[in-house]
Amino acid sequence: MTSVNNDTPPSPSTFLALPPEIIADICLACLPPYPICPAPKESAIVLGRICSRLRQVAWSTPALWRALSIRPRPLQEDATDTSLEQDILREFLARSGSCSLSIKLLVAVGGTTEQNVGLMETILLYSSRWEYLVLGIRVGIDAHGVLKGPMPLLRGLEVLGWCNQDLEIPRLPAFDQAPALQSLMLWDVEIRPRVPSTVIPWAQLTALSLAGFQAITCEDILPQTPNLRFLCLAFDHVGEIPLRSSSPQEKIHLSVLETLVLESGSTKPQLSMGVWDLFLVPALRRLQVDGRFLGEDPVGLIEAFQRESGCAIAELRVQGGRTFQSPLQVNVKVVKVWMTEKFRVSEWVEECMPFGLRLGL
Repeated sequence: MTSVNNDTPPSPSTFLALPPEIIADICLACLPPYPICPAPKESAIVLGRICSRLRQVAWSTPALWRALSIRPRPLQEDATDTSLEQDILREFLARSGSCSLSIKLLVAVGGTTEQNVGLMETILLYSSRWEYLVLGIRVGIDAHGVLKGPMPLLRGLEVLGWCNQDLEIPRLPAFDQAPALQSLMLWDVEIRPRVPSTVIPWAQLTALSLAGFQAITCEDILPQTPNLRFLCLAFDHVGEIPLRSSSPQEKIHLSVLETLVLESGSTKPQLSMGVWDLFLVPALRRLQVDGRFLGEDPVGLIEAFQRESGCAIAELRVQGGRTFQSPLQVNVKVVKVWMTEKFRVSEWVEECMPFGLRLGL
C-alpha cells in the first residue's frame, strides 16, 4: 500500500503547470480588488521578476495592468534615474489592452514641474479609458491646462490640492466632458472664478465628499447637486460652518440624499452646530456624525432635524460618542439602529467610493 503525505506542500512546478488562464486568475486574486490601486512594488510588475512563465502570463493578461498608484520621487532625493516613474506608467498603460483604468497619480508630493507635467500628459493619452482617477496636485503645476478633453468612461474622481507657503491652493482641472461621472471627492482645490458648472457636471453626481476648504464652502456647491444620494463633509482642524438660523426656503434641498457623513479633524471639545441648518433631507436614512456636532442635547437635536427635514433616520452612528451613550439609550425610538463604538469611521465612504485615497483628517 502506498502512503500519501498530505503535509507535503505543492511545488512551484505544480503551480506553473496550471493552464495560463488559471494562473492569471490566481494572480488577479493576489492584487487589491479593482478599483483600488496597488503601488508598483505590489503590482503585476513583481510577477514578471519571478520567472519567465509568470512573466509570460502577466504580460498577456491586460486585467492585471488596469490599476496603478504612482507618485514622483521626493524633491530632496538625488535620483539617478528621474524617468523611472514615467517608464513604469507607460509600461502599465501599454499592457492594459482595452481595459478600463483606475489611476492614482500624486504629482503634489514630489518631482519637478517638468516630470509631473510629463506624467499627466502620459495618462491623458489614455483618458478615453479612465474609469477612476485620483489626482494630487499642487500650486505651480498647471493641471488645469494639461488635463482636459473627453473622458467618456470616468465614473469616480478624487482631486486633492496641496497649498504653497502663501496658503494658495491649486485650481481644479476641467472635467466637464465626463458624462458618466457620478462620484466626486474634493479636498482644497480652487473652483473659482465662479462658473463651477463648466468645470464639473454637478447635477449628475450621486456621491460627493468635500474636505477641508471645500467643506466650509459647501454652500457654493450643494445647490447644484440635486441628485446626491451620498454626502460626506469632512471639516479640517480650522474650518466649521458658522452657527446661524435658516428658514426652510433658505436651506439647500437635497431631496434624494440617503446617507450623510459629518467628520471633523478639530481638537475642540465641541463644534459649531451650524451644519444642521444647511439643508433639508427628506429621504435621509443613514447618518454618521462626530459627536461634538450634537451639542448638549443630542437627542433633541436629532429629533428636531428629522422633524424639520421630514426624514426617518434608520441608522445613526456617533463617532467618539461615549459622552452621548446614556441619553441615546433612553431615547432609542429616535432612530432604529444607532452605534457609538465598534465601527470604522471611513466604512460608508469606502463603501460608496472605494477608489478614493482618503487621507483622513
